[in-house]
Amino acid sequence: METEQTWVPKKPFHYVYLLHHADTGLYYIGVRSSYNKPEKDLYFGSGSLLWDVYNQQGYFSIDQGKPKGWEKYIIASFPDRISANQFELQAINGERKNPFCLNCSNSKKLRLKQLLK
Repeated sequence: METEQTWVPKKPFHYVYLLHHADTGLYYIGVRSSYNKPEKDLYFGSGSLLWDVYNQQGYFSIDQGKPKGWEKYIIASFPDRISANQFELQAINGERKNPFCLNCSNSKKLRLKQLLK
């Protein structure tokens, strides 16, 4: 019995993405390496404050599919993870004072409380 073979790239794709929730204005910047093409990758972040917001919205597992109200935008793709990490860090540093950026918080629980009022 023959098994169906699927094509897998030899190298992963490295990219920086932005998750945005239009109703609240909240957003998250992340970096990802995946064997899926960035536009086909179903990954929706791993930041702790991001997941606090997801949980507040009734989203608890990736098994639920795409988080409701969130859009994922691919900002840039890179030939290696080091370049992608550097770009992500610069992008986040540029947003340090923006209260809607879920990457940037000294007191995450306090910020979450303020943003979801």
